[in-house]
Amino acid sequence: MAAVFRIDSFQVPSAALPQFRSAAQRSLVVLRSQPGFVRDQWFERIEGTGRFNIVTLVEWEDASFLPVAGAAVRASHEGAGFDPEAFATQHGIDQSKAVYSAYPA
Repeated sequence: MAAVFRIDSFQVPSAALPQFRSAAQRSLVVLRSQPGFVRDQWFERIEGTGRFNIVTLVEWEDASFLPVAGAAVRASHEGAGFDPEAFATQHGIDQSKAVYSAYPA
């Protein structure tokens, strides 16, 4: 099976960045402890144009690990009383989330 990449892009207003960073870091801690996790990377735009200013990437050994990882993050959010969709709406955060495979060279 081939590696897959969960790439999430966010347009986060500057006033919401500290809270967003904190919430995203909590999610990444959970993801890093999941089976099949390979690595993660966080990007913040420092130059250039475009709608999104934050991009996160998580690499998984293969797609079979995604359901368990997703359930673990949802359970963590529920346990903390955190609703990511309500948070995004409240702070005017726009987002795009998808799973990708590497393009063959």
